[in-house]
Amino acid sequence: MVNLFMNKPNSLKLAQEWFDAGDNEFGYAEAGFRETIFYSQVCVSCQQAAEKYLKGFLVAYGKSYPKIHDLGVIVEKCGQIDPNFLELKKDCNFLTKFYVEVRYPPDITPADENDAQKSIEICKRIIAKVRDSLEIRDSFNSLKMGRS
Repeated sequence: MVNLFMNKPNSLKLAQEWFDAGDNEFGYAEAGFRETIFYSQVCVSCQQAAEKYLKGFLVAYGKSYPKIHDLGVIVEKCGQIDPNFLELKKDCNFLTKFYVEVRYPPDITPADENDAQKSIEICKRIIAKVRDSLEIRDSFNSLKMGRS
């Protein structure tokens, strides 16, 4: 695994752990979308990947993160550091609904292929925003697949 923050403060090393976990979730979501029809689980994995990236962003700045799964609230906290994150509020709200609604009765609302595709695209935007803001240039594929 590539350590983007070698010889940096502990908060950046911990942020790297959040990003690694987010990359794993996102990789799982992409594989699930290609290989299965379990679209609800793809959406949940995208929500989880985005959450890990947003919380990792806060950690990178030495900030505490809310122990919640509402991405809209988390992205607002990121927006206090970088106002450009507020552009992601609508996307975050879309992903947040999958954390609970597709997982627990009685309100299970299955996601469809369009929801899964949209979730993947939103997650890519969130990951890109975090990476751009922190000036991380390595791509997901180069980190996980050994490609550049």
